[in-house]
Amino acid sequence: MGLIRRRQPEPTETRSTYSDAQLGGLISYVGALMSRKSITVDEAVRQAAVWACVRVLTSTASGLPVGAVRKVGKERQPIEPVPSLLASPSALVTPDVWRAQVFWSLFTDGNAFGTVAQVSSLGYPTTIETINPTVVKNREVVDGVPQVKIDQKVHKFYPWGDLWHCP
Repeated sequence: MGLIRRRQPEPTETRSTYSDAQLGGLISYVGALMSRKSITVDEAVRQAAVWACVRVLTSTASGLPVGAVRKVGKERQPIEPVPSLLASPSALVTPDVWRAQVFWSLFTDGNAFGTVAQVSSLGYPTTIETINPTVVKNREVVDGVPQVKIDQKVHKFYPWGDLWHCP
């Protein structure tokens, strides 16, 4: 350490800033909450924080390992071969994308729907194609059978019909 020391420049402080558009969107969202105005799922998901939370939850949940087990006595034993509904639940998308679609629906609507595209010889679904829950209307129970309307056509829930439902 010397008697004469060079003076070091002060470190500059950096702060994040928000644009007027970002603040305006946040203010209008908070204002709508405070006014008790109802907000649709589409409006909520347009907010960056809501979309980010749903995306993180969806990607985390859909990335978890999935397996089928059978309880034998007090032990859990894996089912081999893996059921086709877990190995390849859709003919259109990969299993992880299919699970992400289901979780996105569950997190935004509270329900997931799909069309049973293929069944096993025992009548169990082996392929299910997901449906956007926003197109599912008139959710009701008629004569003890749950049913909905999709594109003005009535669909009954599996096993009475072709619509799979995950509440």
